[in-house]
Amino acid sequence: MADYISKPFLLKGIKSVRRVGAYDTYQAREAAKIAKELMGRYRQQRINEARTIGNSEERSRQLKILQGSVYDNEFDAFRHCAWNIEMTRRIGVDQAKIVADLHEFHGNNTPSAQRMDYYNNHVGRTIGQDLRFNHLNTYDATLNALNKGWLMERPDMRPGGADGNPHTHW
Repeated sequence: MADYISKPFLLKGIKSVRRVGAYDTYQAREAAKIAKELMGRYRQQRINEARTIGNSEERSRQLKILQGSVYDNEFDAFRHCAWNIEMTRRIGVDQAKIVADLHEFHGNNTPSAQRMDYYNNHVGRTIGQDLRFNHLNTYDATLNALNKGWLMERPDMRPGGADGNPHTHW
């Protein structure tokens, strides 16, 4: 039993159940599945857009980037934001924060990638509880945040725009 508990994903799950309960942990996992599906939908949209680029060299360069990794880039930012919007709407902002923070704390990211994830999680929870965004589904709310520059798309980016605070631009 001890070697199973040492596995990070199980440890996160156990700590999450202890902190927020089994139902909210289940809802958080469902939200994660939805966020991953939405990120895939967004990625496919970007790939389809790149395929319409007239210059074949530029088209090839863009497609190579878009079909590469989904970590520490706009797709990762999209997924984290969508996950936290969905969790906040399902289980509330306090529970969503506990689950997301546990996930990041037990992850194996570099400090800059972890900062990016924490930040995008925060933006997602803020959107998830803001009544001005209730009319938007999770995909559209996340796309809006990405398009307005509210998300950190790379670990070396300064969060939130020129003054570092996305909330001043909402």
